[in-house]
Amino acid sequence: MIKYLATCASGLEGALCKELRNMDYKILHTIRGRVLFEAPIEDVFKLNLWLRTAERVIMVLKQFKAENFDELFDGISQISWGDYINKKGAFPIAKVKSNKSKLFSLSDIQAVSKKAIVASLSRKYKIKTFEEKGPVFPVHLYIKKDIVTIGIDTTGENGLHKRGYRIYVSEAPLRETIAAAMVLLSNWNSENPLWDPFCGSGTIPIEASMIALNIAPGLFRKFICNYWPFLDSNLWKFEVEKAKSSIKSNDFSITGSDISAKMIEIAILNAKNLKLHKKIKFENKNFFEITKIPPKSWIITNPPYGRRLQTQESQILKQFKKIFEGSEDVSLHFLSSSEKIPKVFEKKPRKTITIYNSSLKTYLYQYW
Repeated sequence: MIKYLATCASGLEGALCKELRNMDYKILHTIRGRVLFEAPIEDVFKLNLWLRTAERVIMVLKQFKAENFDELFDGISQISWGDYINKKGAFPIAKVKSNKSKLFSLSDIQAVSKKAIVASLSRKYKIKTFEEKGPVFPVHLYIKKDIVTIGIDTTGENGLHKRGYRIYVSEAPLRETIAAAMVLLSNWNSENPLWDPFCGSGTIPIEASMIALNIAPGLFRKFICNYWPFLDSNLWKFEVEKAKSSIKSNDFSITGSDISAKMIEIAILNAKNLKLHKKIKFENKNFFEITKIPPKSWIITNPPYGRRLQTQESQILKQFKKIFEGSEDVSLHFLSSSEKIPKVFEKKPRKTITIYNSSLKTYLYQYW
């Protein structure tokens, strides 16, 4: 077993932990935007293939204390980097973060780390310079309270939210990872109808459909670890075939509607990329004309809010209230940047989760 660090949008740690526990992995530590856990080294493909709420998966090589640059150099140079990086491999220091630590100059940390890796590789390959024209091994380094966590990013330049199906997007697209987390955190069961009245490019209905059909979110793309010589490529083929065979064919009721006919066309095109356009019902409808929905429905949506449409947010809330009170056993889950939702909605949510959608602080309000 080795340690992995899964990164996520701040606020999604709970959803990510839930996913990892369902996959039978042991959670070691959770901090804002990161979850440390244990898994076999060969599960690197499985993790990238299946995690819906993570942004990337870091293979942790070492954790140690460093209060000065000598300790940082020694700690990193002692790692057997040659066990992972081949002679022609590229090893950019792709990410450096420091928080509440004596070492805080990111450029200096980056420079010392690079020299330490070169020193380790030089001992292995008996050379002093490296061309770095082969497979890429992006190094990520985090320092918190003088504890260094260093590893290799197994996902690559495009984070896990880049599923590959969303070719067309709306003006303010919701990340696929956040959409998936909203569905998972709502405890939606595919036996219940699901409706997104502000579906835009269709992200929430598509992610919900993938969950209902058990479609692995990484099934239609590759990751940087696919090109690493020290990993058995047959493991990737095995995991892909296993994922394909586990896809379900059950029926469900998922609807995405939007006032924009153009967005509905875009949503259908995105759904077509996964051959889900016949499974999801997309409708060009005005949200304010709908007052009642089927019993036991789940509303999961990302309505216009904040700068996007300040004046209309209170009207949207009033309409939510009308639907919520006029329909039987409705579950409502929506994002907003406002802290005043309970007061305007005149009902306290069962749960509120703070999520950072890119740099914007938002709240997932959950009413059951």
